[in-house]
Amino acid sequence: MSPLYYNVSANHIANNIMTSGNSYTYTRKVTKTSADEKETSIASAANKLMKTGSRLFSADFSSGASANVRLKIKDFVKSYNELSKKIGDSGSKKSKDDFKQLSKLISENESSLKKIGISLEKGELKVDEEKLGKITSQYKIKSVFKGETNMLSNIIKYATRINNDLKNKTVLQEFPNYKTVKLDDNSAGSAISSAGIFNSMDALSRYGYTENNRQSITDMIKSYVTNYNTLISGSDNSLIDELKDVTASYSDRLSDSGINITGDNLSIDENKLGAANIDNIKELFSGENGYSKEIDRISRLLFDNYVQASSNDINVTY
Repeated sequence: MSPLYYNVSANHIANNIMTSGNSYTYTRKVTKTSADEKETSIASAANKLMKTGSRLFSADFSSGASANVRLKIKDFVKSYNELSKKIGDSGSKKSKDDFKQLSKLISENESSLKKIGISLEKGELKVDEEKLGKITSQYKIKSVFKGETNMLSNIIKYATRINNDLKNKTVLQEFPNYKTVKLDDNSAGSAISSAGIFNSMDALSRYGYTENNRQSITDMIKSYVTNYNTLISGSDNSLIDELKDVTASYSDRLSDSGINITGDNLSIDENKLGAANIDNIKELFSGENGYSKEIDRISRLLFDNYVQASSNDINVTY
C-alpha cells in the first residue's frame, strides 16, 4: 500500500513554528491511489528529472561549464539515474515505453555527452567533474543539450509523460483530524531561517528595481543576509555546504553589489550597496538564471528536511 502524504503550506508551517513554541499543526488529508508504492516512487523520480532537466535547459551557458551549470548537470544526471533504477520492471506499459524513448535519446547522444565529461556505463550516467570543469566554450556544451537533436527538451517531454501517467491515478480528500509536530530548538530555528531566505528570494524576484525602491530592496537584502548567517551558524550538512559553494561562486558579483563573504558569513557594505548599479542587483536577485534561483532552491530543500525530520507523512507546498 502506498504511503499517505498531506499537503501543507511552507508559510503555514513557518508561522506555526514562530507562534506555537517550535511546533506546527496541520489538517490531515488521505491520499487514495490506484498505483502501488513502486509506481508512486517512479512518478516522483520522473518529476525530479523533469524539473532538473528544465533547470538545465534554462541555464546560462555563456561561460561554458560554470559552477552554476555544473551543479545543474549533476542534479540532472542524479535524477536520470534515479529514474533509471526505479522504473525497472515496474510502471505501466505506457511509462515503460516512454522511458525506452528517453533512454534511447541518451544512447544516441552518448559520444557528444562523453566529449563534455558525461559517460554512459551500464545504463547509468557518470560525470567526470575535472573534464567538465575545463569546458569554457558556450557552443560546445550548449550544442550537446540544446543542439539539433533537441535531446534535453525531448527528455523533459518523456519524463513529464511518465510522471503524468502515474501521478494522475492519485485522488486526495480531507481526513477529519489534525496532527501537531514538535521540532527541537535547532531544527525549528533553522526552518525559520530557511523560510526567511526563500521568502526574501521570492520577494526580491518580484520587486520593481527602480531607484525609488532602492531602500526597500536594501532592507530585503539585509533580511536575507541575516537569515543566511543564522542558518549556516546553526546547521552543518551537505545542503548547507552547497549553499556556501553557490554563494562562493557568485562572490565577485555579490561584492560588486556591496555583499561580501567573510569566512562563512555574508556582510553588507551599505555605502557600496547604496551606490551599486540597480540593474546588477536585479540580475543577481531577479534574473532567470541568477544567484537567487539557486539559493531559493537550496533553502526550500533545507526547509523540507528540517520540518519533515519529525513527520514523514507531509508534502510541503510553496
